[in-house]
Amino acid sequence: MPTLQLRVKLIFPTATPFESATNIVLFSVSLQSFKTFYLCVDALDECSDWHRRDFIKSIATLLGRFQNSARLFVTGRSNVKDLIEQSFATLPRTMAVEAHGDDIRKYLSRQMDMDENQGDMADSFKRQVVDTIAHNADRMFLPPALQIQAVLEQTSIAKRKMALKSLPAKLDGAFKNTIGRICSQSSTKSNQGMEVLKWTYLAKRPLTVIELRHTLAVSSSPTDSLDLDSLPFGETLTTSCYGLVVIDKETSTVRLVHKSLQDFLKSQNDSKQFFQTGHRDIAWTCLLYLSYNNDMIGRDPMTVKGRFKDWRDDFDKKSYYNTSTTDPVQDMATIQYLSNYK
Repeated sequence: MPTLQLRVKLIFPTATPFESATNIVLFSVSLQSFKTFYLCVDALDECSDWHRRDFIKSIATLLGRFQNSARLFVTGRSNVKDLIEQSFATLPRTMAVEAHGDDIRKYLSRQMDMDENQGDMADSFKRQVVDTIAHNADRMFLPPALQIQAVLEQTSIAKRKMALKSLPAKLDGAFKNTIGRICSQSSTKSNQGMEVLKWTYLAKRPLTVIELRHTLAVSSSPTDSLDLDSLPFGETLTTSCYGLVVIDKETSTVRLVHKSLQDFLKSQNDSKQFFQTGHRDIAWTCLLYLSYNNDMIGRDPMTVKGRFKDWRDDFDKKSYYNTSTTDPVQDMATIQYLSNYK
């Protein structure tokens, strides 16, 4: 490897990371040392359309140079299938990965076995729950996972029967139903659940668990420091969202449960159903957080300025100012603060 690293440095002593042409040459230099190599690309559909096409073009060029030694494995939703088939000279072998009905039924039965009130449910009603939810699964695990929660959280057989009858058949309906359940919790849990969902969806990058906990602990009331006793319990970050947000154990970051939820929230946000003042709220929270004097947060002006400028550069002040708000004084103060960091 030292020899390989030296060769790369000699070719690109000042290369800019992630440029397509540069990456192709870097990969080519690296892969010459292998008799056979495998490229694995997961969730290609989550890449933006422009970057996805550029990426696939680069991969096709690379594979053209190593026709006998390259192996490519790609996962993604069906909307990327045509692009992949059009981009490679050899027609790739495709396989549909979907949830089988038997597996879904086993999962649903297991969830009911774990229910503390399952002994009060008649076997015929248990079968009805499994049959109904499995029928609406559409070969995916996510809708059944959300729907079985919606049924089993009810506190009586009558309410469970009513919930079963009102289950939406489509995934978007399941998302709406779950968000409705989030909002119907106690005010504390409901507010936290929607805040977690908002920050996870709108954040520029995945937030770590500790970052999100600090975010939710920021108070709108005047204070000089962050009250660490106000940090919400880590487990409540996901439980308040009824499974729509999950924690990646390897990176300790918070993410939405599925790309389809990202698409759903985008459509709702575009139609002004959710998070209409989301970016304004995030901006104001960031300002309050940066004003704290806790030693653990860090008060080095250059450090704070650098971190804040990275965020500010991606912030469209015009769009922000046009956002509907009930506090124009707060908005003007925020814009003035942003303008000082140039």
